Amino acid sequence: LKTFKVHYKEILNYFNNRSTNASAESFNAKIKYFRMMYRGVRDREGVPQTVSQN
Repeated sequence: LKTFKVHYKEILNYFNNRSTNASAESFNAKIKYFRMMYRGVRDREGVPQTVSQN
């Protein structure tokens, strides 16, 4: 019941519009993954080349 009280607007939005925030969550996950992969990298000039290869 607490979950519903906290997230009721999002739940009702889904049923009204059939839309979710999945795209935003996916984008946030990609940012989190990027930060994890390049934590501690000192050569910032080499990062764009590495990203474009993946």
